[in-house]
Amino acid sequence: MSTAAYIATALPNGTFRVVYSNFDNYPERTGRLLQTAYNSQAAVNALLDMGNISSLEASLEASKFYTRDYRRNNEDAVLLSRKALFTNDGGVDSAYVFETG
Repeated sequence: MSTAAYIATALPNGTFRVVYSNFDNYPERTGRLLQTAYNSQAAVNALLDMGNISSLEASLEASKFYTRDYRRNNEDAVLLSRKALFTNDGGVDSAYVFETG
């Protein structure tokens, strides 16, 4: 069974740029990886540029992405409102949001 999550960054207009991450997104794993390996806006943008995630690891190279590694289409980051991000319509267990400031 997977523990799915959204990984997002807040945009100035109040929306969020979001990818879906499928496996092992417990706070003690994904939360720690985001705090240590993806802890700047540039690193988060690079992560989101890769699209939806099968498995997040400590580097982009080691992570598995649906587009790059499984050649799937329509797996790009999307824009969501705050309500859509936090109402769990996507069947996720949690949402991790990078915000500056």
